[in-house]
Amino acid sequence: ALVLVGLQEGPGTCMYCMGSGEALEHPRSCRDCNGWWCSEQCWREDEERHQRKGSRDGECNSLMRLDRELLRVDDVPLARLMVMLLCRMAEESLRGSSKIRDLLDRLASNEDRVPAARRSELSLVASIILDALPLSARIEEEELEVILCAEQSNSVGIWKKEEGKRVAMIGFGIFPRVCFLNHSCLPNVTIVQRVESNKRLLSVVTLREIVAGEELCISYSDASLMENKEERRDWLHKVYQFLCSCPLCVAGPEEERQLIEAFNRSHRCTDSFCEGLCFPSSPSSPRQTTCGTCGRRRE
Repeated sequence: ALVLVGLQEGPGTCMYCMGSGEALEHPRSCRDCNGWWCSEQCWREDEERHQRKGSRDGECNSLMRLDRELLRVDDVPLARLMVMLLCRMAEESLRGSSKIRDLLDRLASNEDRVPAARRSELSLVASIILDALPLSARIEEEELEVILCAEQSNSVGIWKKEEGKRVAMIGFGIFPRVCFLNHSCLPNVTIVQRVESNKRLLSVVTLREIVAGEELCISYSDASLMENKEERRDWLHKVYQFLCSCPLCVAGPEEERQLIEAFNRSHRCTDSFCEGLCFPSSPSSPRQTTCGTCGRRRE
């Protein structure tokens, strides 16, 4: 991941791996910015970048200066993520690299389709973020507003599944390769999340056999669970600023019903608390599937 942020600050969500650390013995916290790490290992991996000892330009000081009281509650995680992203972009620039900026330039922002009321809110978010940043990390306010629009259209949610509970979103982040996948209400790939060597990783796995030249598409959030075409399209337009024209959304009523039934029968997790998508466990056993969200296997 390029950058991750939890929906909640403080104990509970690691700033490095997004783990909860419930079974770990040595969580660490930052007294200054309320940052929290689930283990000594995650803290060591993140300490230098987070604090930049002896410098006022580090991520920690910028997060301290971020005025959360002026923000809508729902926009606080977005502002925190953007502070961390811009601090990292500034550090990268000092090393003579521009990978983060080049990635941001390639992301579709759809800023011209964002409703005026939301653009006004994002303008306020941008000004508050810039006030928190050191001079070395500041960019033009209009450029930051475009990046905020791009983040809303391209970030990927981080989800947590506990036994007997519904899947809950605990944060989100920017994953450079995954964010270039387009949407379909009948996706042919899904995202599997895991933590490996204290790093949050995403894998893209196929739900079925892919024809040569076929575009790989995921389903943005819960769109594929909405069985009403107008509801799906309205939700996608409101959140992602596009009118879906996938095979399901252009199908007639009867064909749409049949496609949804066949898709759910083949790929929907049978755990009523999950509703994730299942992929073949192995090429040799296509009928044995594993849920990409909760890990449940089914025959």
